[in-house]
Amino acid sequence: MFLKMSNRLAGIMFSLLLLVYLAACRGAQPLSTPENVDVAASVTAAVITAIAQVEGTPPATTLPDAATTGAPDGTGEAPVCRTLQELNFRFGPGLSYNPPIRALPADTPLTPLAFSTIGYPSGQWLQVRDGSGEVGWVSAGSPFVACDVELATLPPPANIPPTPTRPPTPSPTAVEVADLPPHVTNNAPGGTSADYADGEVMVSDSFLFRMRVADTRFGSEDGAGIDYVEFFITTQDGDPVYSRRENEPAYCIFAGGEPNCNPWPVRNGGYVWGAGGPVVQPGDYEASILVYPQDPAFDGEVWNWDFDFTLTLP
Repeated sequence: MFLKMSNRLAGIMFSLLLLVYLAACRGAQPLSTPENVDVAASVTAAVITAIAQVEGTPPATTLPDAATTGAPDGTGEAPVCRTLQELNFRFGPGLSYNPPIRALPADTPLTPLAFSTIGYPSGQWLQVRDGSGEVGWVSAGSPFVACDVELATLPPPANIPPTPTRPPTPSPTAVEVADLPPHVTNNAPGGTSADYADGEVMVSDSFLFRMRVADTRFGSEDGAGIDYVEFFITTQDGDPVYSRRENEPAYCIFAGGEPNCNPWPVRNGGYVWGAGGPVVQPGDYEASILVYPQDPAFDGEVWNWDFDFTLTLP
């Protein structure tokens, strides 16, 4: 204790003696001159340093300028999403929010704000801000946007606009639904060029699409070496209509398994795009089937089959 107090007193005494010595050397001068201010500041700094060394705490340092530290809040750059194709920008999370605000061109940068796992009527949706500062919604499906942040880490939306009321859509009778499902016509489905992908898109009026696929390094049976398959259906304008992930073969767009896929879902006597999805409308659509292989050497690789098709109702 004595030694510690002696060192502290010695430091303070040294600083005071230095102040006296400097003042004596300079003679009687006004205290407010710049030279005396500089001397006092130097001595004060020496005293603070000496006391800090005695107490075992480092002297205070100047905080870095905000301009050299990135974002003012210290969080770094804000996350960014980009549209992968022309995509409708809507005032709510779903196709029910119609008409859209406008169409966003492909490769449009967007700032993600919130994430909704439930869309109206279906799908996952992302609340974003565009370059002009306008806030709206886009589909969160992987064929439509790519983000440098995990969407599940984004907050839920603070509020969702009321869904617009649509006029009721006439539905076919139960007999028509039972006997005459929507008829599908399509061009030859385009497929991946990966060396080990052996796949075929099976088309049927009854179950629409089934993906038979295998990684030939693991075998030839359906699902060999495959992690999972995703189905995405959009209108010709790029509006998402339906999506589904299948983890086990048979990979059917409306679920099901070997040997049969589930047929078109029906609600209130009419065909619909999945449970809770919109009523099937005749017209032209686009299909995107993404296949994810299991091989860890191909982490992030995706095999894809993309094609157009047309639905007609009896």
